[in-house]
Amino acid sequence: MFKKLAKLFKEEFEEKEETKEIEQAPEPEPEPEPAPPPPPEIIEVPYKIAVRVKNADDTINKIHSDLKDFFYSVKIKEKEAFDAIDRMKDLKKDIIKEIRSAYNAPESEYDFEPSETPGKPAFLKRKK
Repeated sequence: MFKKLAKLFKEEFEEKEETKEIEQAPEPEPEPEPAPPPPPEIIEVPYKIAVRVKNADDTINKIHSDLKDFFYSVKIKEKEAFDAIDRMKDLKKDIIKEIRSAYNAPESEYDFEPSETPGKPAFLKRKK
């Protein structure tokens, strides 16, 4: 019985050694792949593909143009608004001058104080 067991272990041990030898066999080194040829100097790209770049450029130019027009119109409106404010300030000064002249209150002696509440009178107060 011991002989049978010894024989089994011996066979198993020999099988393991054989697989180790097979596994340890050096693999042949693969041959280096040949280097790819250098790319050509000029590569032709079909129009259907290249047109996307042109369309993107056209879109960028249109957006720039629209933005330029927008900023121009905003600047014009801004200038018109500031001009309207200046005209209203001048008109306010003229109205105050008319009120002073109507009540014989020289600017050097009286300050005009408008009323804050609608329906209440304004005052020309003597300067201190």
